[in-house]
Amino acid sequence: MANLSPDMPGALADYYRTASAQIGERTRHHIGVIDERLIRRYAMAIGDMDPIYHDADAARAAGYDALVAPPNLLAAVVDWGAGKPESELGPDGTSRQGSAGALRVMGAGEEMEVFRPVTAGADVYEEVGIDTIELKQGKSGPLLFVTSVHDFIDGSGAPYSRNRRTVMVRP
Repeated sequence: MANLSPDMPGALADYYRTASAQIGERTRHHIGVIDERLIRRYAMAIGDMDPIYHDADAARAAGYDALVAPPNLLAAVVDWGAGKPESELGPDGTSRQGSAGALRVMGAGEEMEVFRPVTAGADVYEEVGIDTIELKQGKSGPLLFVTSVHDFIDGSGAPYSRNRRTVMVRP
């Protein structure tokens, strides 16, 4: 663990210690079955009209078992639940974390590897773990860059995709 700066706000130092203790740990949760409706809605939302995302017959004619999800569908959904209540969001709609919502978490990059397509009926799980944490000094003070690895897999552990997501955490 890097030396924490004495001027680091308590909430950021607490976040750093908690996240650092989790490096190497992985959690697994069940996302559920990816259905045709979700695939079609997502493809429409991103403006991709490829027939394999909208028409099961076109997907089968292209060699797939069922309707195909756009490759970034799994990575695009940040929270597979209902989301946070408005009272837990900042004025800009982003999540606040730490003591009394003292920390701001912002996206700072993502890399995606796709191993095989997700088709309608796929039962998907996500395994997540913190990979690295970097403490940097910004113009406004200390910043944490936290990189997590998200593996999207089937029930047997066979991968669909892997995403490395980095967030910046600041007071």
